[in-house]
Amino acid sequence: MIKKGEYGIYKGEEYSIIPEGSGKVTLRTRDKASAQNGFQAAGLKKNVFIKQIDQSELENAYEYKLSANYRGQEFAIEGVNEENGTIILKSMDPESVDKLGFSSLGKYEYIKKVSVDDVQIQEKKSPILGFGEK
Repeated sequence: MIKKGEYGIYKGEEYSIIPEGSGKVTLRTRDKASAQNGFQAAGLKKNVFIKQIDQSELENAYEYKLSANYRGQEFAIEGVNEENGTIILKSMDPESVDKLGFSSLGKYEYIKKVSVDDVQIQEKKSPILGFGEK
């Protein structure tokens, strides 16, 4: 599974998180069994469950930042579709994307959908919310 975004450890389990400010964090999961642990269905999304906790209840918090090496150049990853094995690459450099067949998304924004097999993904994990600071 390719991870992108903010995550935290709560009671030994990793969850996607949304820092809410005021010392609160919302945990997100797709695990239906989490309802037994106080998670609730997230509105109309029947397959996403959330639970708000105090930030102090987290054991750790970090952000996964992804980039991809595609044909010898590094690009940001805009999105991942693991079901069909594709990644959307993003760049703001018009010269590097012309020869690679990127499409214009807007002024100085270019994207291209490629197979996950055609890229090398680099993952950087950085502490957030004061974790990892001394």
